[in-house]
Amino acid sequence: MRFEGYQIETKEHAGEYPDTMPQVIEVTDAEGRKAAYVPLSSDGKVVDSSAVVKKLKEREEGR
Repeated sequence: MRFEGYQIETKEHAGEYPDTMPQVIEVTDAEGRKAAYVPLSSDGKVVDSSAVVKKLKEREEGR
């Protein structure tokens, strides 16, 4: 994956999923700032975040 001016690197692997699934994705922008994206988890297990996203959208829509 490439984004103009950004560097994307996969870090830790393994966990609940095979080694091909990164557990941390680090993004660096053109100015050297970094952000780490990690899967949402509870008690060490990755959470299906689609339900969380759905709830947040419902709150935004006032349901």
